[in-house]
Amino acid sequence: MMYMFGMLYHILAFAFVVVIVGGLFVLLYFVVKKAVRDGMMEANAELHKGPQQSANERNTDYRTAKEKAAEQKREGL
Repeated sequence: MMYMFGMLYHILAFAFVVVIVGGLFVLLYFVVKKAVRDGMMEANAELHKGPQQSANERNTDYRTAKEKAAEQKREGL
C-alpha cells in the first residue's frame, strides 16, 4: 500500500513539473511571436516609406552636415 502512494506522489510531482515547464514554453512562444511580429511590422514600415518622406530625411541629414561644417569653419577662424 505504501509503495502505491509513493508511486502516486512521484507521478503527480512529475506531472506538475511537466505542466510548469510546458507553461513556460507556451509563454516563451507567445513572447517570441509578438517580438517577431513587431519586428516585421517595423521592417515593413521601413521598406514602404514614401519617396517624399525619404527625400525629406536626406535633406535633413544634408542640412545637418552642412551646418556642422559651417560651425567647424567658424570655430577654426
